[in-house]
Amino acid sequence: MTTVEGGMVTTNDSQFAMVVRRLRDHGAATTDLQRHQGAKPYLLPEFPEAGLNQRMTDIQGALGSAQMNRADEIVAQRQALARRYDEAFEGLNWLRTPAHIEGFGHGYQSYACLFRPHESETAAEMRDTRKVSELRSERNAWMERLHHNGISTRPATHAVHMLEYYTTKYNLVPEEFPGAFLANDCSISLPLFHGMKPEEQDRVISEVNRASF
Repeated sequence: MTTVEGGMVTTNDSQFAMVVRRLRDHGAATTDLQRHQGAKPYLLPEFPEAGLNQRMTDIQGALGSAQMNRADEIVAQRQALARRYDEAFEGLNWLRTPAHIEGFGHGYQSYACLFRPHESETAAEMRDTRKVSELRSERNAWMERLHHNGISTRPATHAVHMLEYYTTKYNLVPEEFPGAFLANDCSISLPLFHGMKPEEQDRVISEVNRASF
């Protein structure tokens, strides 16, 4: 699904919902609609929170609302594609596929894997930056080979504490947060998207299974 920009927060906590609504609208205590429908619409609201301007436009909201009618179909196809990957890569000990947790359904916004999981987890836990760097270089070289073969991949995520702004401002050290450090340097997302054709996925599966680490 897409709304071009913006998204949705769902919660069953009314207090949390109130805070989120305020934060998206500059921290205002009341929305524009509430103010205009109130007794004194000419007065500006109070601002009890230090908020942001993250209000979705009407057009974006309408687009997202229409796509909700297709949400089950979109998620079901993504889950079916993920199951094909799971089965195809089950025997690879150098690639850990996304976890399945009982009682939870995965939407597979991406198919995020961990490269050489046993070595990378041990290196991150031991804060062995040299080994993590070696594994990252090996992962990047593999991503480069896939790229030249027409298969687009990405690291699965950024670790916020490793972004230049936060590293510089707060003097953060990557290995002090080993889980995030590992996810940043040793993860990889394989192609998975709504509308992906079987032959497209078969090509990805073939290229991954040809690799040896």
